[in-house]
Amino acid sequence: MKDKDSELQKLFQSFDSDGDSALNKEELVALLNSLQEKVSATDIEEILSDFDENETGLMQYNGEFYIKHSYTQS
Repeated sequence: MKDKDSELQKLFQSFDSDGDSALNKEELVALLNSLQEKVSATDIEEILSDFDENETGLMQYNGEFYIKHSYTQS
């Protein structure tokens, strides 16, 4: 599980183009496109809403992101 967390964190960081430890809308779209996921603007808003714990409009990498990602991959 530690290795998977490390891999997920590296993936997250590789799309964090401004290095702020969070993904904005554009960075999130780039990440999803790299995974060949087609998403609408509404989908992006919903994803950010689900993961944006402090209502900044950003998805931060933390344990919550990892837990939610792991759950959705099951």
